[in-house]
Amino acid sequence: MPEAGPLTLWRAFVPRWAHLPLSGEGAARFGGRWNPPGLPAIYAARELSTAWAEYNQGFVQHPAMIAQLELSDADLADLTDAAVLEELGVAEAIHRCQWRDAMERGLVPETHELMRRLLAEERGLVPETHELMRRLLAEERGLVPETHELMRRLLAEGRHGVVYPSIMSPGGTCVALWRWNDTAAPRLAVIDPEHRLPKTPASWL
Repeated sequence: MPEAGPLTLWRAFVPRWAHLPLSGEGAARFGGRWNPPGLPAIYAARELSTAWAEYNQGFVQHPAMIAQLELSDADLADLTDAAVLEELGVAEAIHRCQWRDAMERGLVPETHELMRRLLAEERGLVPETHELMRRLLAEERGLVPETHELMRRLLAEGRHGVVYPSIMSPGGTCVALWRWNDTAAPRLAVIDPEHRLPKTPASWL
């Protein structure tokens, strides 16, 4: 269901991209838990501490740019709610999905590309031929992570993203957003009242 009011989020990302705080191209390049390569996505957290923990993934503490975001009018599937998981027919174990392993075992760009087309289709619907092609490619070339399959379903229902529990910060919650700041999409803004973020890479100089 759409959020009742603006949602405050925190995003930690590589300082080099400080001039693009609302870009999802990094996730599109490598893929993530809730998006295949080729599909832009914003990953953020409900809590500042969670954003930091997710950014570092429990390893070396890297330098980061941290921005506060405000998300409005988003229809997010709250996967931290057991009732929502039950309604979707999804087990709680999806939060422990080994999505990296599934991708490494053969998930191919063609399959991801077809998922990405969901964003371009009106109301998130995909022609039956696209769906058949996606299934055949997945069967022939490799496995689709369970989280990516659920992402496809939710996009088809018109959802903009998901709320899910943090693995790196127990008790924390994260948001993966697939659509923002385009037609009929939620509004995502960065909180920068004094305009301290650079506008271009050259702004650092």
